[in-house]
Amino acid sequence: MAEEWGPWITHNGMPHPLPGGTLVIVQHLDGLVTEAVTKGRPPLPDEVDCWDWSDCEAKRCREAKIIRYRIRRPRGLTILQDLIEQLPETVEA
Repeated sequence: MAEEWGPWITHNGMPHPLPGGTLVIVQHLDGLVTEAVTKGRPPLPDEVDCWDWSDCEAKRCREAKIIRYRIRRPRGLTILQDLIEQLPETVEA
């Protein structure tokens, strides 16, 4: 089964919008698109937090800002959505 991704979500520059361990595809300001797993914690002193735009400005890596992201849908959710689509319109009592 191919991985399914949710819609693109515009990021507003605030830090840590997702819980740690979330699999995402992110697009940076410079156009780079990468797959990542969110950390859900503040960055270490030598790390750049691309989610937090103020951190990118302070560390002079403006082009690395994450501007949008997509979340991978869990396989179970995809299965449930497929089942719901196959339900009959009316149910006999």
